[in-house]
Amino acid sequence: MICVLLLSSTFIGTACSDDDKNGSNKYPVPVISEFFPSEGLPTSVVTIKGANFGTERTERVGRVYFGGVEATDYESWSDNEIKVRVPQKGLTGNITLWVWKNHTETTDEFICVPGAEITSINPSPTFPGSQITINGKNFQYFIDKGYRNNTYDFVLAVFHQQIF
Repeated sequence: MICVLLLSSTFIGTACSDDDKNGSNKYPVPVISEFFPSEGLPTSVVTIKGANFGTERTERVGRVYFGGVEATDYESWSDNEIKVRVPQKGLTGNITLWVWKNHTETTDEFICVPGAEITSINPSPTFPGSQITINGKNFQYFIDKGYRNNTYDFVLAVFHQQIF
């Protein structure tokens, strides 16, 4: 009787294990060698290079996190390269990669840049050639990077949270 009980508990434990031929033995610990760019806006594509990512991503096998926020939009996935979009609510922090039950994270942080948000434009309505004031937040990143209006070729000045 004891022998039958031990044998059945061993069988049940083995049958419910996640460490089968499709599990952790098939997916070794992933290694991230580099990622680029080092900063980005929500929905921008980040390339992660390394090894042991698996040949394809499934819901259970592959997940990428930006500062703890899971990405949901993957451009491509191969054993040595992932192209993934920064999630809308991504946070500055390490990029964490989960493959099956194994994970790794970058040593350098990825900087999630919040997109500019316009709260108002004054005067409204306005006409071509008029001076306007745009109120909002997160403009400074774009000014620091030298972004400008390509059509009219002018540089915007920033004072706190306004563009004049």
